[in-house]
Amino acid sequence: MEIKYFDENNIDINNLDSCVYQPRYNISDKFNQPIILKKIGRKFPQLRVKYSATSAPFINFCIDGRGKLHLNNKTYDITPGTCMVITKGTPVEYYPVQNKFTTYWVSFGGEYAEKLLRYKDIFFTLTDVNELIEEWYKIYNLEKNSDWPINSSALVYKFILKINKQMSMAFEKHITASDNKLSAITEYLSLAISNPYSLDYLSKTFKLSPAHICRMFKKEFNMTPNEYFELQKINHAKDLLTDSGYSVREISVCCGYNDPNYFSYIFKKHVGISPTQYKKQFVKLNEN
Repeated sequence: MEIKYFDENNIDINNLDSCVYQPRYNISDKFNQPIILKKIGRKFPQLRVKYSATSAPFINFCIDGRGKLHLNNKTYDITPGTCMVITKGTPVEYYPVQNKFTTYWVSFGGEYAEKLLRYKDIFFTLTDVNELIEEWYKIYNLEKNSDWPINSSALVYKFILKINKQMSMAFEKHITASDNKLSAITEYLSLAISNPYSLDYLSKTFKLSPAHICRMFKKEFNMTPNEYFELQKINHAKDLLTDSGYSVREISVCCGYNDPNYFSYIFKKHVGISPTQYKKQFVKLNEN
């Protein structure tokens, strides 16, 4: 695979099966942009990728072939037109099941990198894959001059907004097609682990009154939607804590808690011990 650096212009990538572009130096060290392009590439064939914890958020979409994705303790079939949106610190694995498996991806950082993403650590079917391919080429082929940091930041920002729009359209389509509103809501909550909870948002999205949603959860789970969502976050945290590469602060953010002290309080309320103690117990059990 060829890696093209910042000072190389006019690259004809159409004759390359795989291509990766990244700045030669860390852009965030030299420029203070809200969104920073870290790396962009196309891979054919896409080989197996496995992260115990991703180092940066990225968006990856398939245009050819088939693969498998392991994310949030679930397995998904990757087919042309499907897309994954992964945040920093997330364990993820994907690999081909056909030789011509081809993916496009963009990795980014910056202060607003994950704040802009509407849904996080999610897998869905794009409504217009050609639109994303077009935006991907604009980013990759952007002239590498002195304005590149600003211009690339603007293009990645636009790329993320288009992803958000397509995610929302795909999710709304899924909701409309679902006869079981409770199942659709719980599926959304399982995908929105790193997002804040809002009963009003659930009400508007699923076109049900807050009182009706609360009655459904009380009848099915004997708890409120907030209690259910909190429990999903804690179960996800327990899975992450079994990986010794994660810090409690990182896990706190992955589960939607910006304050690690509050996260520890909620975790102890459900589990009976602190996240640090839980992690130590797991490590000790595996050493014996």
